[in-house]
Amino acid sequence: MAKKNFLVDIDLNKNELQNVVLQNLAAAPGSAKSGQIWYDTTNNLVYFYNGSSAVPVGYLPPATATTLGGVKIGANVNVAADGTISINTASNTQTGVIRIATDNEASAGTAETIAVNPKQLAAAIASAQVGALIYKGSWDITNATDFSGITLPVKQGYMYMVTGTGPKTIGGIEWNPGDYIVMDSDVPVGGTITNVSKIDNTEASDIVRLAATQTLTNKTIDADDNTITDLETDNFKSGVIVTSVGSTGADTSIPTEKAVRSAITTATAGMVTVNGTQTLTNKTIDADDNTIQDLGVANFKNGVVRTSTDGVRLPAAASDTALITEKAASSFFTTKISVANPALTASSGVCTWTVSNTIGTADVIASVREASTGNEVMCDITYGAANITIKMNSTSNISAGIYKVIVIG
Repeated sequence: MAKKNFLVDIDLNKNELQNVVLQNLAAAPGSAKSGQIWYDTTNNLVYFYNGSSAVPVGYLPPATATTLGGVKIGANVNVAADGTISINTASNTQTGVIRIATDNEASAGTAETIAVNPKQLAAAIASAQVGALIYKGSWDITNATDFSGITLPVKQGYMYMVTGTGPKTIGGIEWNPGDYIVMDSDVPVGGTITNVSKIDNTEASDIVRLAATQTLTNKTIDADDNTITDLETDNFKSGVIVTSVGSTGADTSIPTEKAVRSAITTATAGMVTVNGTQTLTNKTIDADDNTIQDLGVANFKNGVVRTSTDGVRLPAAASDTALITEKAASSFFTTKISVANPALTASSGVCTWTVSNTIGTADVIASVREASTGNEVMCDITYGAANITIKMNSTSNISAGIYKVIVIG
């Protein structure tokens, strides 16, 4: 389907938009804009974009304590014809309203249709934690001399990861970053931690840190993840750095600065440096590889550049071997008409403005604009060789000079 793109807002000035069909789409448009509307041909609904999602017209937002909206009814909620809502009671095969379990029922933990309260849930969690290791965070040993950096109270099974700078001997045990300290007994607030165990992170404590020169054999170092610095030319494999450039270079070797300079000196030996004006006879200069600068009209061969004094018009058989000057090109264009509107009288909601077409042909282009702002306005325009007729919707008369029309042939 043919279409015309508008890159500006369209103000219809309260005129009707009749026989309009919304854009038909099988899915929401990409990069939709707030307020955009369309017709969904898949589910036959009209949608609009609210700034974050596509919403069907007539859609109610989810209801909240402060927002009037729609409520989605689940399978276990019944709605009577008068709007009365009732909820199914839960059973083993059907979810719905549930009751709070007694302490005995919560302890047994066998019922599937009753719920536990927070107190019962906390008791169940505490019971399940007996004999379990529970990760509680980290313990920084950088400045530690005892276990006071661990927040009390603690319970048996609480576990902390050792961080900071080590090794440190505390409580007769050597601690390294990456070890874990485990509480072997409960300690209340105000108590002192003394009974602990250690889970040794052997990798952190036993890893060898290389301080001297090392030789790597058959190893690949990924320079994207590692930094290689202070490379010298003698660090490269033999044959990679070359001190002379041969007639056929290789992509597996790198020449030194001196080798490149020597090759350039050899290649340019005997070349003539041209200074001043030179005359080239029967020579071809490739402008793709050479720069030709400061050309003027007089530098072209006689007859290549045609000027306005040559009487240049637009011939029926123009030549691709001739150029024209700017002034000569301006002679191609015909006269322009620029006319302001006279006082216009409204009739049946329309003001009609007739403009004399002095160009003498209907094959012209007309643009109507506001005289004060230069903004273009869309009108009903009929083109004729003698006159151009412009109609504007208006229930009142239009004063002279409000609009102007520009006609170009």
